[in-house]
Amino acid sequence: MTTTEKLLDLIRTNPRYSEAKTHYVSIYRKSQAYGGPEEGGWWKAYYELEGSVPFATEEQAQDYINHAEVLVQQLQTAENTAFRDHFVNSYRDDVDYEDNFSYGETCSADEFTVIVESERGSLDNTNEPIGCYE
Repeated sequence: MTTTEKLLDLIRTNPRYSEAKTHYVSIYRKSQAYGGPEEGGWWKAYYELEGSVPFATEEQAQDYINHAEVLVQQLQTAENTAFRDHFVNSYRDDVDYEDNFSYGETCSADEFTVIVESERGSLDNTNEPIGCYE
């Protein structure tokens, strides 16, 4: 064992040592799926990770979250406007639109949420199967 390896070992075994853990400020897109009354009327929320920013400490991530929430609100406003415009135009007689503006059979814009998490993407459940009537 080299001198450097011995020194690093001493640092790691020191009782005051704790390994740094990254914390993330993550933005998720929440969409709803609905199975309709013929399928028992089930609902399921899907959370898709839109992106994350790493921070060295949880305190730094928590300090930043207020700023991130303002940005997410701006994103939500833009998404709501785009959804409303698409929804209104979808039902015009002179325009032929497909109803592909949401997941499942919902009729609202997706929602955005921002959280602090120690594991990036821990809330993402988009790979889970779509709910169904049993």
